[in-house]
Amino acid sequence: MKKITGILYIREENETEYRRWDDLTKEEAERISDFMNREAARAGGFREAVPA
Repeated sequence: MKKITGILYIREENETEYRRWDDLTKEEAERISDFMNREAARAGGFREAVPA
């Protein structure tokens, strides 16, 4: 698989300015990455496991 290259810009719904992914704090990047992975899984038809 070919490595994706480029610059990612992101903003929250309540923000007006885009920020570079590289400038996010570690916690922000992890939170957003987790959210994006969950959305991609839902779009692919996967279901989230319910904790016992």
